[in-house]
Amino acid sequence: GCPPRGAPGGGAPGGGGPAESEAKVAQEQRQLDRSLDEHAGLAVQRDAALARLRVADEAKARAAEGRAASAQRLEEEQGSRASLSKRYEELQEEHEAALLEMKECQARVREVAQELEEGRRLRVAEEASCLQLRRRHDDLEFEKQRQQKRHEELAGTLASLRALISDGAGKHAELAAEREALERSQEESVRRLAEAAKEHDVESCLGAEQTVAVPVLRAELEQLSGRQRSCSEARARLAEEARRAAGALELEARRAEELGVRLDAVAPAQQELQRKHDAAVEQLQGLEGEKHRTSVQKDELLAALSTEQEAVELARRSKEQAKRAIEEAGPTQLSAGDVLISVAFRGVPQPLELMPWDTNLEAVVTKWLTATQRSIRLQPSVVRYLTHLEETAEAFPVRVEASLLDVHEEFAL
Repeated sequence: GCPPRGAPGGGAPGGGGPAESEAKVAQEQRQLDRSLDEHAGLAVQRDAALARLRVADEAKARAAEGRAASAQRLEEEQGSRASLSKRYEELQEEHEAALLEMKECQARVREVAQELEEGRRLRVAEEASCLQLRRRHDDLEFEKQRQQKRHEELAGTLASLRALISDGAGKHAELAAEREALERSQEESVRRLAEAAKEHDVESCLGAEQTVAVPVLRAELEQLSGRQRSCSEARARLAEEARRAAGALELEARRAEELGVRLDAVAPAQQELQRKHDAAVEQLQGLEGEKHRTSVQKDELLAALSTEQEAVELARRSKEQAKRAIEEAGPTQLSAGDVLISVAFRGVPQPLELMPWDTNLEAVVTKWLTATQRSIRLQPSVVRYLTHLEETAEAFPVRVEASLLDVHEEFAL
């Protein structure tokens, strides 16, 4: 503080007057007032700072409670996300298994369809062959009936010829007997004529009664000669008819023999055709049974395929629901210990993981290649792949599966 007025030593050195002292006191008073004002302002600022500090402490406490709640929610969300990821992987495996089974069913369906098509082609070929065999059988049956009819006609003709020959033989015998009788009568007439001629020569001198007998004998001789000529002509005609009948009989016998040979030759072919027809009918019945069994098998496979498709559709819906649940859950808040990017390469047991504090991608990739005993020449392409994942990611963490060879082929220079 300032020394009181009039106190010793309070004046200016060298013996200054009271005015100077008063000016100095006033100046000091003003400084004191300013100091008091500054002190009051500092007190106000202190009170405001203390109030802000209390507010900050309260906010800090609330923030600590929020961080604890957020940490708890984060743990819950991470657990839920882990369970969803696990469920997603299970659904993915079920989906792949269902796809594999569906492919196998489709392959079986294609095989059955090929077998059905092959059976249908074989059945069509067998039906065409059976139709040809039936046509051939009908032709042979018609030819057989025609030959049988011809044989019956020839048999009737042969019987007629035999009856005609028999009648001709009887007539021939009658004519021969008549000819012999005529010959005997002619011989008798010649003998009588000779005797009459002798008697005429011996009895030329007889009277009118013997002269009258000569013309009668001559007329009888002429009559006998005419009958002999008629018998000779009839015999010649009968001989000609017999010769023609014998020729026709021989011709019909040859034709009958040829027809018998043809029938004997056709009989094995007819038997073979009948056997083929029976075999074709039996084969057709077997094909019908095989067709029925194949149709039943096809229906069973179609039912199995429908069941597999329903299972695949159910797995796809479950996968979509899990994916939507993951998307609705949203990106989780990363902590310092979370993995930023995780790449699982097929055939490599250790995944490539990028942490939030990893800024040197080349060093991370080189360390991973060395740990997994892979070629260091893959380092540039893998680094570019990580950069691509980091730039195109919509949310973190990023977990993907890839092929190291595909990555190298796509991101190599």
